[in-house]
Amino acid sequence: MCGILAIFLSGCATYEGGANSAVQDREDMLLLREDVNRCKSRLETMEIEQKQILNEIQQLRARDGDDSRIDELERRIAALDAARSSDRKEIVDQISANVSKMMRSSAASKKAAPKTTSTAASSSSATGYEHVVQDGETLSAIASAYKTKLSAIIEANDLKKPYVIRQGQKLFIPQ
Repeated sequence: MCGILAIFLSGCATYEGGANSAVQDREDMLLLREDVNRCKSRLETMEIEQKQILNEIQQLRARDGDDSRIDELERRIAALDAARSSDRKEIVDQISANVSKMMRSSAASKKAAPKTTSTAASSSSATGYEHVVQDGETLSAIASAYKTKLSAIIEANDLKKPYVIRQGQKLFIPQ
């Protein structure tokens, strides 16, 4: 689990749109790390409790005793496993939401004024934004930041599978 968190945290790119944006991004990252550390602590506590329950089960089985107590302990283990899965999902959701928020604030500070541009996919003109791809950005993150559909960006820029974008590439983002 820690390896996954490290990947999420190390894979995040910070985009600076000025001094205020950089400070806000750093504060957001600190809050994100606090959330992750709090969730890690909860997971560690549950893992310790699970080990204790497993030890109790082994002791009960060694005594060949009460099967109802073993069943109860196994139900508690199942509940702990479900809680750990829920916490893992919560961690991923928190990280995703915070990264998306940071991307939106970064994109908002870098947006150009709306302009009319003819898209490559159609002969009609559309209103939207020009976006310069930054290192580490993905199409889905860009679509999320501009609150538009991924398919609209792909179509507007006449992108072909596997939809690879590169740093410095200019994309038209339809409104």
